[in-house]
Amino acid sequence: ARRAGKVVAVLPMQRRRGALHSPTNAHTPLFDMLAIDEAAGRAAADALFASGADAITIGPIDAHGPALDALHSAADAAGYRSIAESVLRASSGACVGSAKRVP
Repeated sequence: ARRAGKVVAVLPMQRRRGALHSPTNAHTPLFDMLAIDEAAGRAAADALFASGADAITIGPIDAHGPALDALHSAADAAGYRSIAESVLRASSGACVGSAKRVP
């Protein structure tokens, strides 16, 4: 996301077969977006769900962090059905989430 021409949030994703996925695997301890403030994070989340992807999968992401709230809100606003699953991690609470466009 940008504000006044400056990058204020980053949410890296990979596109595969019409879906977007966080660039994570079984060896990734935690994934998150980088945002200068809550509004920037929400703008990045809104842009992600405005992409028109059939499905979006993100995780593992901090279950108690502000990114998860922004992503859930953006998914709901864009008409996606979101699902979050808890993942047991030794270091912190995390979850894996996915969202599919509701016809």
